[in-house]
Amino acid sequence: GRLHADKTEPTNETKTKGDSSECERERMSSTDGSIGDVLVVGGGLFGVTAAYELARRGHRVTVLERAGSSQPHQNAATCDISKLVRLAYGYDEVYTHLMQECLPIWHQWNGATSDPTAELPLSDRPLFHQTGILVGKESAISEPSFEHGSLEVMRACGYTPQMLSSPEAFSARYPAWSKGLFQEGFFDADSGWAESSAVLDALRTRALRAGVVVLQETVERLLYRDPEDRTRKRRCVGALTMSGRSFYSDCVLVAAGCWTPSLVTKLQSVMWAAGQTVFHFQPEKTEQDLFQVPLFPAFCADIQKTGVYGFPAHPSDGRVKIGLHANGIRFADSPTPERIAAAEEKARLKAEYAVRTYLRR
Repeated sequence: GRLHADKTEPTNETKTKGDSSECERERMSSTDGSIGDVLVVGGGLFGVTAAYELARRGHRVTVLERAGSSQPHQNAATCDISKLVRLAYGYDEVYTHLMQECLPIWHQWNGATSDPTAELPLSDRPLFHQTGILVGKESAISEPSFEHGSLEVMRACGYTPQMLSSPEAFSARYPAWSKGLFQEGFFDADSGWAESSAVLDALRTRALRAGVVVLQETVERLLYRDPEDRTRKRRCVGALTMSGRSFYSDCVLVAAGCWTPSLVTKLQSVMWAAGQTVFHFQPEKTEQDLFQVPLFPAFCADIQKTGVYGFPAHPSDGRVKIGLHANGIRFADSPTPERIAAAEEKARLKAEYAVRTYLRR
């Protein structure tokens, strides 16, 4: 299976099936510009890690990333200063088990392993910060709840979160929080957070060294081929980019994040882009220590009820990031700066309310 690019106008999907298949087969048989056997649409975290792993397995991989930038779009989910790395996923055993597998890899990427077969560190400094995660609840933990499910699944997996059973215990250990806010909760010392943008940069560099080709191309739409056997469905064989180039491959992996519904249109009824609220603030100099680990670890603040989560002061500049996990601001199609700006004020007010409610004043 080889992949090649051409500048011939691809067959439009409105043409007859016979014409489409004949034209597609003509281009598929061409050997001009052969550049790989797997095409990945999207150079974000999923696209880059998939491309890297495929290259390690001996595949020739080409990634198409949005025009004008070899890095993911600024609105992509991974382009942020931090993301939680957590074991607490409520009753979702699958996610907790996946994190069990991932945590040793995070430590390998930090260089914290004596295994001679482990991968080399991603960076010359740790990008995963094992600060632990505080999970608090405004009432007693009972079934069913995110907190109860997380404890149940984590304990079944062999973890022993540290319980916090009174408001006084919270206030004594975490003075930045409003007194009396949490009635019960736990501290998971194995989890933490990662510098997401820095991780993506490092993984992209590693993928390039492994032989992955990254092309600066914005995909306009996917290309399909009709099967000779009419009882079978069409399959995706490539992508047409905004520059007019067509890329074909036996295997196409779409890792376009929030832009996926605009490319795989059948998913638009079940998948859409949503903007989430994130708020950054700089603590006063007199209170900066309150927002450092161990007094202020990563946290989930009765998240099933409030959606509030956050991070300790960032090591680069001391910023504290607070987020609201909710349904978000839905976009009819792909997010644009104009739509994001229109929702900015509403998002800011929500985030400020969360900060003023949960952090001490």
